[in-house]
Amino acid sequence: MEKIGKYQIIAMTILFMIGSTPLYELGIEAKQDAWLVVLVAMLAGLLLLCVYLYIQNKNSEHALPQILNRHFGKYLGSLITAAYIVYFAYESMRNTREFADIINISFLPSTPLFILILLMVLLSGYAVWKGIEVFFRVTEFLLPFTMIGYILIVLMFIGSKIIHLDRLLCPCLKTESSRCCKQLCRR
Repeated sequence: MEKIGKYQIIAMTILFMIGSTPLYELGIEAKQDAWLVVLVAMLAGLLLLCVYLYIQNKNSEHALPQILNRHFGKYLGSLITAAYIVYFAYESMRNTREFADIINISFLPSTPLFILILLMVLLSGYAVWKGIEVFFRVTEFLLPFTMIGYILIVLMFIGSKIIHLDRLLCPCLKTESSRCCKQLCRR
């Protein structure tokens, strides 16, 4: 039985949450209210997580396909399981492609894209082959470097005078979309 420590789980959770988030412009249409969009999405995700954890705790001896088959029947449960498989396969392929694009554009412009994708797939396969304990040890090793990188980015932004700390408490809900939300709430 492979053992995973508390720090390894924390490191994995943090790195998973960071994930591919920097690649997307979350809430960009909300302009200065983008942080509210992220906050609401986080709360919705937390609620969904609570539902998943409740279902898992009630059926802790079963895997997800077994839970779905048990509650939705053999055919509908199998269809939902297949939808999960297709969705996560698509997400993993898309994330692999986007990371390969970012690496290709910013670091290795002369390297063919299929080589970068092949290397990522081979590294992922190697991690699966070595087991979950080794995978979690790698995340434990990478977390300090990731955190140092993010701290340096924030310090560089502050040092470059791009961020104006005197405007930190700027008014929110000033965009057109939020005005529409205010009007809907009044009715």
